[in-house]
Amino acid sequence: MDKLNGFQLVEKVKRIDKQVKVCFMTAFEAYYNAIREEFRNLDENCFIRKPIKCDDLVERVFRQIDSSNSND
Repeated sequence: MDKLNGFQLVEKVKRIDKQVKVCFMTAFEAYYNAIREEFRNLDENCFIRKPIKCDDLVERVFRQIDSSNSND
C-alpha cells in the first residue's frame, strides 16, 4: 500500500465501523508478532501466515465470518 500500512488502514476502517472483522496476513515474522501485540483481542485464527494455499485461505476467512455471525 502506498500511503498506509495495514495497522493504519485498520484504524481508519474501525473509525467508520467498529464491528468490522479483520484478518491479518503476512509472511514476515516481525510483522506477525507486531500484529499480535497491537491487536491482542483478535482471534488466533485471524493471524494468517503466508504462504497459504488459496483454498485454505478461503476456508479460514469463511470460518471467521461464520463464527462472527454465530456470536450476533
